[in-house]
Amino acid sequence: MKRCACGNGCENCQAEWADLEMKLNDLKDQLKGKAHEFKQSDKKNGILAKEVDNLQRRVTKLQEDLQKARINIGEKDEAIKKAITVIEKLQKDIESLMSPANKFAAFSKSLGKNKKGAEKAEVIYGGEISIVGVLEGINLSGVKFGQKVIVDRSVNAIMEVREEMFSETGEECGFMRVLDEQKRLVMISTKMDERRVVYAIYGLDLASLKESDKLLVNTKAGLLLAKLPRVEAEETVLEEIPDVTFADIGGLDKEVGEIIDELISPIVHPKSFAMMKCKRAKGCLLHGPPGNGKSMIGKATANFLMTKLSELYGREVKGSFLLVNGPELLNMYVGNTEAAIRAMFNKAKGKSKEGYVVVLFLDELDALLGRRGSGVSSDTEKTIVPQFTTLMDGIEKDGMENVIIMGATNRPDRLDDAITRPGRLSLKIYIPRPNEEAARKILSLNITKDLPFDERYYADELVWHDYFAPRSEWEDEEGKRTTAKLSKDPENIVKYVIDRMIARIYYSNPEPIIFTTGSKKERVAVDNRFLKVYFTDGTTEVRYFKDFLSGALLVDAVDRGKKKAIKENPENPKLRVRHLLEAIEVSFKEIASMPNTLNSEDMIQILGSSNKKVHNVEIIQKEYSLKGDSVNSLNDENSMV
Repeated sequence: MKRCACGNGCENCQAEWADLEMKLNDLKDQLKGKAHEFKQSDKKNGILAKEVDNLQRRVTKLQEDLQKARINIGEKDEAIKKAITVIEKLQKDIESLMSPANKFAAFSKSLGKNKKGAEKAEVIYGGEISIVGVLEGINLSGVKFGQKVIVDRSVNAIMEVREEMFSETGEECGFMRVLDEQKRLVMISTKMDERRVVYAIYGLDLASLKESDKLLVNTKAGLLLAKLPRVEAEETVLEEIPDVTFADIGGLDKEVGEIIDELISPIVHPKSFAMMKCKRAKGCLLHGPPGNGKSMIGKATANFLMTKLSELYGREVKGSFLLVNGPELLNMYVGNTEAAIRAMFNKAKGKSKEGYVVVLFLDELDALLGRRGSGVSSDTEKTIVPQFTTLMDGIEKDGMENVIIMGATNRPDRLDDAITRPGRLSLKIYIPRPNEEAARKILSLNITKDLPFDERYYADELVWHDYFAPRSEWEDEEGKRTTAKLSKDPENIVKYVIDRMIARIYYSNPEPIIFTTGSKKERVAVDNRFLKVYFTDGTTEVRYFKDFLSGALLVDAVDRGKKKAIKENPENPKLRVRHLLEAIEVSFKEIASMPNTLNSEDMIQILGSSNKKVHNVEIIQKEYSLKGDSVNSLNDENSMV
């Protein structure tokens, strides 16, 4: 039993003590509960601390994400602004596409302000004149006729002025005439031969335009933009001032005389021919083998006519030689060849109106004006020949009194008959191959006494010409071989050289000759046979290299000989007979080695043979043995051409 506070163990004390014990126990229980709670609180605090750490990390990440979001939002704002700008531009483009298209036009003139104060101007577009307004801020002072402007079609007003002229591209057209110089109206002809009236832009000198001129025209705008240089059709015309005279042509005195009488005299003495009621020949046809001076005759004709008229008028008269190669005028497109022929005649007409005497020389005429319906070509001649004949017929009416038309061909048999009938190329002159006399004249023009000849005569030169030289030149009084001496007189030297060349070229014995050199004891064969012609009547003819001779070949041989002399002694060349005869041999070998694809009839036409009908033509092949005293032919077989 517990003692009470008073020590007497009273019930009150006992009750109080029990009460206190109960309170103490309650306090103990509470303490235990608090301790338990503290333990639970510590656990919660650890969890909370972890949660706080997690939250702090999340906050940091969220802050970073927020910063990124802010940046992205800024970029998106910028993109949105750009998108808005693009959309606005597209809206403007759509509006402009829906509105009428602006157009380029050529400025004509300013009309000033109207009654309402609005400025007006005149422009040209599509060949029509339009009156348009002028937007504010556009200054038309100093704007030239033909300058490019942009017209806003939605308001029909000039919105911009460009510095360049209206256009630098267009169609090639031909000039016809100026209709109104003040209004700058010009009539032109298109490639389709349509006539149109156009405006000439500022800066183009209308007074300088001629009928043969080609113009650059913007046909859509109806504007003449520029004068063109020589173009396609005119490039085929080679123009030059003739410097060849009839004195430069050797061996064709008869043919030259015909040209002077028939073509030149009517122009030099028109009154006399008018009194006699004689019409001049409009032109002539020079035909014959190639390389014999047909083109030179054309140039000399222009020069002679120029000289005669200058003497007659007492003032200088200019001459022009227009060379046209027939095949160059041919064009695969229908109508272009005819247009080129018209351009050719227009050029001659233009030169004539300028005061020139003109020779229009048409080379290889058979390629351009072949016989219609012959089947040789694609029959393009059906339109080409009539175009040429029409222009020929209009020469006297078109102001071409000082124009001579000359044609040249190797095959006159292929020309259309309408070309050579009276009133056109009625004068037909055959230009033959040079005979001995003509060849001598040609050589004398190219081998002159002022050349540096070797005055010595070497025995080894007898290789080439001792057979052809007079015996008195290489044998003494007793008939023994000796070394000839050339006279120091230049004229004698020239004559001697030409005599030796003529003798070598025109050797035409039916059998070859063999001779021996003077010092080298070499044996040489000379055989000028080349062709054997079989006729249908059973007869045959032998043709020699001289039958293929031409003036051009002679000139070429002389040039080759001179080059040989230079090669032997470049510093101090001396021309010798040997050089020239070696050159002749080379020329003959070239003729023999050239492949020939012509048929028999063509070959005889070129050679200028007789009128007999040819059956066959063969080339004579020659190989010789030069041993012993006689000529042994190893092979004298004939090879068909």
